[in-house]
Amino acid sequence: LEELSRRRIYHSFNPQGIGIIAASILTFGTEEQKKRWAIPLLRTEVTAALGMSEPGAGSDLAGLRTRAVLDGEHFVVNGQKVWTSGAHDADVLLTFVRTDPAAPKHKGISVLLIPTDTEGVVRRPFASMAAQDDLDFNEVFFTDVRVPRENLVGPLNKGWSVAHGSLGHERTMLWLSFAERLDDLIRDAPSDEEWYATLLMDAQALRLLGYRQLGGDRDPAELSVLKLLGTEAIQVASLHALEDRG
Repeated sequence: LEELSRRRIYHSFNPQGIGIIAASILTFGTEEQKKRWAIPLLRTEVTAALGMSEPGAGSDLAGLRTRAVLDGEHFVVNGQKVWTSGAHDADVLLTFVRTDPAAPKHKGISVLLIPTDTEGVVRRPFASMAAQDDLDFNEVFFTDVRVPRENLVGPLNKGWSVAHGSLGHERTMLWLSFAERLDDLIRDAPSDEEWYATLLMDAQALRLLGYRQLGGDRDPAELSVLKLLGTEAIQVASLHALEDRG
């Protein structure tokens, strides 16, 4: 993965599916879900997208309103997701839904695997302001979508812990790109500048934390630090590089 990142080559055309969703299913899913979805995702036989963000619930996942009501052996899902990268090409959505509206904000959330060919699922790709030709983002609408109860990932109403695990997998992968970008800046930076040493230390700290997480020591607090360190180090290093070039 480091070599692919170093050469700016995507390790997969479906990085969310492999790095986040398959890993989440392997952590929280049933044996049947692992066989049906996780293994094919890792083999790139199917693709997946992450259904988290909603209108009015972007960075605040606990504010989601997409509703899933248990009806016998099926959940009936109604609601909307947005900014769902790759949903137009995905075979399945790892979807965060509210199953207990009476519960406190961070509780009453569950996670469902929803195949995109299920009746009532509508996907509408759209572009970002930065890339008008790249229709990677999607709105996803759910209208009376019936999802088998066996597609529940993790315990009912315990989706917040699955969310933490999913984002943890994402942060574990992100540090690779952060580290390689720092290495590029280090190669181009004047070694006599006082910020050069800080850049070296940040890059080394990022790699050490990243290796520890890849080694299986998945501490949620350290994963958050890993993401914070990476983004802040890149911002500071890029600013210094711009100032150095006038």
